[in-house]
Amino acid sequence: MEDTWGTPADPHPLASEFAAQGAVTGHGSVPPEVALMKAQGWQLLECETGGAAAFAAVWEPSQRTWLPDRRIPTWEVHHGDGRVEQHEVTAAEIAEVARDLTDALARRSLPAPPRGRLWFVRVPAPWRALDDYVENLYARADAAGLHEMAGPAWPEFIREQIRSDFAAAAS
Repeated sequence: MEDTWGTPADPHPLASEFAAQGAVTGHGSVPPEVALMKAQGWQLLECETGGAAAFAAVWEPSQRTWLPDRRIPTWEVHHGDGRVEQHEVTAAEIAEVARDLTDALARRSLPAPPRGRLWFVRVPAPWRALDDYVENLYARADAAGLHEMAGPAWPEFIREQIRSDFAAAAS
């Protein structure tokens, strides 16, 4: 069975090793499985914005996987006296972010993201860094006259560029 993005409903096999460990707390906390995924050549694709989530939605499925997100979302308040307070993000705030993300993807004619996931991708050769590759994809879309909010044309263009790059890297 697949999710709304055509990704298998089951997470990466590494997820089973951490399923019993519970939540990871603290602002900026990174679950240990993220480091293990990076060691296997996967790169974390942060999906808090519509643009980043759009990349996850159109990434080559064989080069995209996920793990359950065990982080408890928090935000920080920095006081003038140097104190830092951490606050858990409320369910209402999480729902609002999810609505905003769903709306941003809908403007790109993409389905809502599956929730509660950390997305990992591999980048095609010759790129090594995800940020550099994504920047290159944006530049290609701009050169083709496609703005990120160009409805279905932009994600389709990006999807085809990613497919083409992986095909070229494999040959």
